[in-house]
Parts: sequence; C-alpha cells; structure tokens
Amino acid sequence: MSVLWHTSASHSEWAPSTHTPTPSQEPITARFSLISTGTERLVSRGRVPESAFDAMRVPNMAGDFNFPLNYGYSLVGLDPHGQAVHCLHPHARQAWLEAGDSIALPASAPLDRMTLTSNLETAMNAAWDAEVGAGDEALICGFGTVGALLALTLRLAHGIEATIVEQNRFRADVARELGFETQDGRNDPASYSLMFNASGSQNGLQWCLDHAAFEARVIELCWYGSTPVTVNLGGAFHFNRVRLVSSQVGHVAPSKRHTLAARDRRAAAIDLLTDAAFDALPREHVPFDDVPAFFDTLRAGTLPNGLFWIIDYGA
Repeated sequence: MSVLWHTSASHSEWAPSTHTPTPSQEPITARFSLISTGTERLVSRGRVPESAFDAMRVPNMAGDFNFPLNYGYSLVGLDPHGQAVHCLHPHARQAWLEAGDSIALPASAPLDRMTLTSNLETAMNAAWDAEVGAGDEALICGFGTVGALLALTLRLAHGIEATIVEQNRFRADVARELGFETQDGRNDPASYSLMFNASGSQNGLQWCLDHAAFEARVIELCWYGSTPVTVNLGGAFHFNRVRLVSSQVGHVAPSKRHTLAARDRRAAAIDLLTDAAFDALPREHVPFDDVPAFFDTLRAGTLPNGLFWIIDYGA
C-alpha cells in the first residue's frame, strides 16, 4: 500500500509502505485525509527547527524532519467491518492501528467533512485558551483553514459572532456568505478586547497587538517553524496590559484539562462536525495521483484560492 513520503525539501512521492503490522493491529482503508496546508508546507520544506522535532512528531509518523518522512494527522477511512473512522495517521492508502486508536464516525456526516476533525480541535482549543464567555466580542484575523473553523466554533458552540479581518477577496467572500461581518483591516481606528491571529503572518499578529483594547486578550494560533518573527511591543502593549496567549493543539487547554483528555476533545470535534453548517466551507479534493504535484505547488506558495484541500483515495 502506498505512503506519501517527503524525500527532501523539494520532492514528495508515493512509495510502498515498509510497515510490518503487529498481530494486534487492524487495517484502516483510507478514503480521505486532510492536508493541513500551513503546517505541512513548513514540514515539507524542512522548516521545522531541531528544537521542535519531538513536539512536532505526530502519531504513526515514519522517518524524521531531516527527511525522508511521512507526515499528516487527519485521516478518515473504513475499518475491516466497514465502519467509518477517524484516526491520527500520515497520508497513506492504508493505516495499521491498534483497535483503540481510531474513533467511529456517525453515519450522517460526509466522510470528507470529517477530515476537518483535527483542525477543528485546534479551533476549539483556541476558544478554550481564550476563556471565551457569554457576551464576548471576538475578532479573527485571517479566514483560512483554522480561522474559518474558529469562526464557526465560536458561533455554534459559544453563541458568539466574530468579526473577520481578511484581505483575500475569495476568503472574505466566503466569510460574508456565512453571515460574518468582514473588513480588510486597513484604516481601522477601533480597538478590540478579544482577538485571534489565524493569519499565518507576523503582520496579522502585529495588527492584533496594535488594535488591542485595555487588558485585551490576543490569542496566537500561528506556528512559524524556523522563520523568525518580529513584532513591536512598544506603544500601548504594556500600558494596556495586553495578554498575548499561545494556543497550540498538542495539549488540551488548561480550563478543560482536568475534565477532558485529548481523545475526549477529538470526540467533541467529531460531534460538532455533524452540523451541516460546515458544508458551507469549500473543500477541494486532490486526486491520489496529483498529490506529489500538489506539494510542489504548496512549497512554492502558489496554491489557488481555497480553504481546505483533501486527498481523495478513491472508493
């Protein structure tokens, strides 16, 4: 069975699996897996700093970040009984897992929608890290993969309508079609008490800091790999007692950690994804044979307009 290998910082290919299953493992036949474009662009370009190798390693990953490696962490497929499941596994036609490593999916939801599970966990964790409460007015800078999921999470799980800052016309149009207020961020004199940076850019983080109200919370969701980030913490950052909070999915947010394990959070994300509202977010299928070329485009930073790209392994 084929596995996607990044063999260098400039090449990806499908190759036969070298995994030898143990007697306790069962095969999961892949149907779809999500390409988390922000993280996987950095990984496939070799932009993971050595200090982060252990933290960035994902379940069932093969190889290492110095190449070659097999990466990915949101795969949906069928177990030997025909049950649809979600699992944390790199891109591959077949995953061999222990029986408890996958979570059964409801029959009512499209399988490609359920590949959003892992990134939805990131969005849910961010809301928990922000300690979102009733009446909060939130702003999200960036309506990409995580920003779009966060906006729907705040609406569906917390009853909060976020304002979206997005300069990409396609993404801004999608946000407006979903009923969110949008702006391009230019010439905005307002200040905000709760902001999430999901732009993937230090400019987005700086925008949030520059528009922070007194004792505002700024939640940083972006991971920059080995790219240095410079922001200006002069001006009103200290005087306004701004809280800058890092949010990352590797650990359940402190406010939920005493009651929820990581598997519980994944189950909660799956439950939220049963809402058909997520089908308003466009999902692009990448045919199996086109995946290596897709990663060439991803590395070059020349993806066409879109929000989600999902590997389609065929029936």
